[in-house]
Amino acid sequence: MKKLRLTLWMIPLAIILVACGGSEYDEDIESAIDFHRDYPNFINEETKAIEVRENANIVVYDDGKYITLSFIDPEDETEGRKESYEKVGNSWKQLKQYESEPLLNKTPVYQEQLGEEL
Repeated sequence: MKKLRLTLWMIPLAIILVACGGSEYDEDIESAIDFHRDYPNFINEETKAIEVRENANIVVYDDGKYITLSFIDPEDETEGRKESYEKVGNSWKQLKQYESEPLLNKTPVYQEQLGEEL
């Protein structure tokens, strides 16, 4: 009986430990997504609901200084516009399209698609 209880405690503990072993860029990615969702020109609450990490293509450059996000609508599987952000202090700045073009020539340090690391 003790072995059964021990086993029942070990399974959730193992799941928690595995879930905590994410990327070193998790905090930056989450804060960039929050910034994106709270940006003043954001469309509506319905769009906010689908623009989550599990529906995103994420590319990180320069050790987290730049992050590019694009979200995929789960209903029709279309990818939205790519938005790039630069970390400035503890916040983010949205880059204009022409400002983000040089990122295409850089090698990403981390990539994620639909919540899965590539």
